[in-house]
Amino acid sequence: MKKSVLLFSFSVLVICTVMAQDFNLSGQKVLRSKYVGPDGLTFYDKPVIQGNITLDHKSGFFVDLWISSGLNTNWSTDWDDEMDYTLGWSGKIKPIQISTSISYFDDINIWQFSYNDVIKSEVRIDLPKKINKWLEVIYFVDYANYFIPDKKTPFNGGNIYSLGIDNEIIISEKIKITPSVQFSYDDGAFEVKPGCFIKMSSNLNLTLTKHFVWNIVEATFYGPLGEREMKNQLILGTGLSWTL
Repeated sequence: MKKSVLLFSFSVLVICTVMAQDFNLSGQKVLRSKYVGPDGLTFYDKPVIQGNITLDHKSGFFVDLWISSGLNTNWSTDWDDEMDYTLGWSGKIKPIQISTSISYFDDINIWQFSYNDVIKSEVRIDLPKKINKWLEVIYFVDYANYFIPDKKTPFNGGNIYSLGIDNEIIISEKIKITPSVQFSYDDGAFEVKPGCFIKMSSNLNLTLTKHFVWNIVEATFYGPLGEREMKNQLILGTGLSWTL
């Protein structure tokens, strides 16, 4: 009996160890100056706290929960509050990296599906290039479709097509900068005028420990191109990222 208990305990320990090796848990929490959507449309023009928790498996599959909340006591009464649920897969087919996902954007009123909600499907292809020991460049193409499940919702879905370059510049062992430039065409998602825009962003990151990174400052700029009737947008933020 004693041997059976010991064998069972050892088996449980091995299974838990294997599962811990197979899965990775990570997350982020950021204070941003306002909430701007993927096409440069302002959803909420006051500060918000936004963050996510991601569980990914070594097979490439992952699940993600993303939350946005305004700095007020009201919950789900405006576009500052949102919960997004994502299932996706990411993997390498050398020399490229492919990621695909489907998300459900739970907007006001949260947990009262499906009015005001959005379903997003996305495919992204990356081509990473290691230039030297302190610089890596990633060329990417991205396609995102936004589908509105409830026809009573007062806006339509649409598509965004993007080309861009991500960079990682290693300043020191603990400090790096991650500038990015993206050029996109929006065919009219969320009732905006179809047209092109440019998105530029950069993060200054400081590695605190093996598990924690401080995003000292992040800046994102959206600029409409041509006759697209939208304003320039600048979003600033700071936050913490972690991984287990």
